[in-house]
Amino acid sequence: MRGVRSDPERREVRTLRRYLDPMPGRVVDVGIGDGRLTRRVFARASSIFGVDPLPVYLDRAKPLAHRWDRLQLVYASGAALPVRSRSAEVVLFSWSL
Repeated sequence: MRGVRSDPERREVRTLRRYLDPMPGRVVDVGIGDGRLTRRVFARASSIFGVDPLPVYLDRAKPLAHRWDRLQLVYASGAALPVRSRSAEVVLFSWSL
């Protein structure tokens, strides 16, 4: 799988655990890409809604959705998220600019 996997100091993981321990209910991952960040939080979330504006990146995350029934993938822009207001406890937005 392609994509940046470097976080040698594990800052992302430490920060997520510090602020999201325990991980609350539903998570929206804006710009899910290949699921790099989703992999790190999945076991702790009740469900994850992954959104990406590029079908090629959603295709890279599809293997995760096949393994995890609590992961839903949607093609959409972060500017117009297809989720109801206040329907998630956490929104992740990492490396999406």
